[in-house]
Amino acid sequence: MPWFRRSLLVVPLAAMLIASGCGGSGGGSSKSSAETWADGVCGSLNTWKSSVTAAGASITGGSMSQDQVTSAVNQVKDATSKLSSDLKGLGRPDTESGQQAQEALTKLSSQLDADVDQINRAVEGASGPTAAVGIATSVGAALSQMSTQVSAALSTLDQADTKGELNDAFQNSDACKQLTGSGS
Repeated sequence: MPWFRRSLLVVPLAAMLIASGCGGSGGGSSKSSAETWADGVCGSLNTWKSSVTAAGASITGGSMSQDQVTSAVNQVKDATSKLSSDLKGLGRPDTESGQQAQEALTKLSSQLDADVDQINRAVEGASGPTAAVGIATSVGAALSQMSTQVSAALSTLDQADTKGELNDAFQNSDACKQLTGSGS
């Protein structure tokens, strides 16, 4: 099973955790440019997933206060903004499909920025005793949308990678193995 398809199964985890209330990579000089790029993609996704999971865990339990939810939402927004920035900063991998890969991540970054704006609007308009539940619901929906967007970007990378260069790089990346659970 190509790396891209395995990763499609992993990314929704973070969205499900937060909706239910519930790293970078090391590098060596022997890595190809594409492997370094893949490490950057997966390392950024790992960091985002960890932050979103931690935010979800912080609001588990019985009653949620608006302050707890707001703190978790801020953590999600910060993590998502960082993911967007990190993906934009990766540039183009040195592969035949490098331009398409860069365009896919640029599009994803723009979508993530729009999702953060959507979360901001939900938080700004919330007040009263049921605000925490409303905010959590809105953030859960935004995270589900983000998961779909990440999956679509990975699918685009898979389709653009006609020579398998990126697939090989993702399979060899320690950060990607961590993301898919197939490594240490």
